[in-house]
Amino acid sequence: TEAVHWLTTNFINRTILAHVKDGRAFLGTLICLDPQRNLILTDAEELRLASSSDASEHFDHAPKLREAPQTRWVGMVMVPGKKMTRLEV
Repeated sequence: TEAVHWLTTNFINRTILAHVKDGRAFLGTLICLDPQRNLILTDAEELRLASSSDASEHFDHAPKLREAPQTRWVGMVMVPGKKMTRLEV
């Protein structure tokens, strides 16, 4: 599609932050994007965003935390397009 072509030509080999539905995000270098908008990132870290509203959506009593995100090195990761909520460059 046009959107995939535009993203591929403008953002390959750039650092991006891909947010997913469960409140996590992945920070890494975009190396591949397929027509289904699945991303492959390299040199990637998983960030668990502490201020995510996901916990409070499932548990009414869960407080919204304001801490720094927890990070975990994942190396190379595939982020499914249907799970993404936002991309940042």
